[in-house]
Amino acid sequence: MTNAKHSKGGINVAEKDSSIELWHKRLGHLSEKGLQILSEKQLLPGAKGTLLKTCVHWLAGKTHRVAFHRFPPSRRSKVLDLIHTDVCFMRDKTLGGASYYVTFIDDHSRKVWTYALKMKDQVLDVFKQFHAEVERETDLKLKCVRADNGGEYRGPFESYCRLHGIKLQKSVPKTPQQNGVAERMNRTICERIKCMLSHAKLPKSFWGETMRTAVDLINLLPSVPLEGDVPQRVWTGKEVSYEHLRVFGCKAYVHVPKDERAKLDDKAKPCIFMGYGHEEFGYRLWDPIARKIVRSRDVIFLENETSEDVERVEKKKNTEAGPVNLEPISPSQMHENVEEVVHDEPQGALDQEVQGEEQLEQEEQVEEEQPLSKPRKSTRDRKASTWYIERVLERFNMRKAKAVSTPLGGHLKLSVKHCPTSDEEKEAMQNVPYASVVGSLMYAMVCTRPDIAHAVGVVSRFLSNPGKEHWRAVKWILRYLRGDVDSRKSTSGYMMTFAGAAVSWQSKLQKCVALSTTEAEYIAVTEACKEMLWLKKFLQELGIKQERYVLYCDSQKKLMELNKVHTDDNGSDMMTKSPPSGKHIFCRDEAGLVLPPI
Repeated sequence: MTNAKHSKGGINVAEKDSSIELWHKRLGHLSEKGLQILSEKQLLPGAKGTLLKTCVHWLAGKTHRVAFHRFPPSRRSKVLDLIHTDVCFMRDKTLGGASYYVTFIDDHSRKVWTYALKMKDQVLDVFKQFHAEVERETDLKLKCVRADNGGEYRGPFESYCRLHGIKLQKSVPKTPQQNGVAERMNRTICERIKCMLSHAKLPKSFWGETMRTAVDLINLLPSVPLEGDVPQRVWTGKEVSYEHLRVFGCKAYVHVPKDERAKLDDKAKPCIFMGYGHEEFGYRLWDPIARKIVRSRDVIFLENETSEDVERVEKKKNTEAGPVNLEPISPSQMHENVEEVVHDEPQGALDQEVQGEEQLEQEEQVEEEQPLSKPRKSTRDRKASTWYIERVLERFNMRKAKAVSTPLGGHLKLSVKHCPTSDEEKEAMQNVPYASVVGSLMYAMVCTRPDIAHAVGVVSRFLSNPGKEHWRAVKWILRYLRGDVDSRKSTSGYMMTFAGAAVSWQSKLQKCVALSTTEAEYIAVTEACKEMLWLKKFLQELGIKQERYVLYCDSQKKLMELNKVHTDDNGSDMMTKSPPSGKHIFCRDEAGLVLPPI
């Protein structure tokens, strides 16, 4: 191109009409600075001036974003003058089911608060909690909140800020740099979580507890924006201490209280250190056996050992063989009531079937029945079920509720007429965790609790628009689980009458765990039959003879003249439950407890 020949006339025309705009176009929309350099070197013949007019083509092809400051110009002078906030998503859920966490950073002290969330729409709820806590702690008012343009900071969040006089600054869409303090803190927290989980050798589902501890440490460490000062010291004005710090995820032995262990049980159990208490005292630790967080102040730390060492100890305990005791058994012992005891099998044990024989005593003769196959069971599923139900009760504040004996009370007649119709009733029910409780009950029903299947099925029909009566039914199910969670054992009760008066009665917990309500009824019938046979011999010794003895039971099967009686006509119901006043008077009359006339 440099060797190309051009006509003199063409060059004269170009030189005559040349301008800086023309050379700008010839050189591919070169910038003003480039044109100025070439013009000073006299390489642009006929170029006039160095200032360009506005070029829409240059704007379309070469505009870029304005540079951001490396650091903010200055920090606010007081705490709570400005709070930075942002929400971060995590792919792995925590042990509690959270997939997000929200961060709040005070601009002056750079102290950090974090809250784990299951859904983004929970941001307003935790902000209300945060707002109340920090204002009460500092006796100052929160003035400004800076957030991104996310949907969780719109609508109700904006209304709450306007109501409390809080200025809400929102960044331009797709411009996270304007909320850089919160964005950078989220990166710092995620990096700390990765490092701490890697060292502790814990699964990713523990990121919630790890985040909690990581934030505690960030608030105790020197900060670059504070020029080496510590956020916690700036926030409180008091010097910080590091004496209570321990290695996250290390092995720790927690003291077991006396009321939770037998005399020969270990006084301490191995756990995994999770972090420090905030509003509560003590350390937070993970119990791998109970699979829950425990708190204790009586802890011995082994900071050079990790969670792998805890698992190794538990596996060793489970594989140790116990002593074998062989003792002679007398014939009388074979007919004693022995409580069913099921032990945990060691790691790697095979599920086997135990062959046994069921012996039935009838008219003083023992007849051998065919062998019964019964699969060997482990208490591990039972422990997990108990732990889950206890956790549900604690979550919904029903751990100390009054227990009931049935999953769904007979007085609860649920229908759509109990659904709220007015806006006030619907708004009141929005604060009730109806769906959360029903979902938790469904999980227990499908896995290990078929006894609540009907009750859960009834309350789940009204998930779209539950009312107060439906909520009462849900709490009734929780009260049933509250009374049934401890032993899984039913109650046997019977009452023997003679000449219209009660002569013998009993109400006590059954000695073994029944697999169904039918089996529990047969166990109760067995106890009643034993008492009936004893009374028969006793009456014979007194010279009283009776052709037959009738035993009434709720079951439809017959054993020893077992006749069906409606539950309303069963006088022994007061031995197993607390009947209403009318039924109680009937049971009392059946027992012959008639008040004398005045």
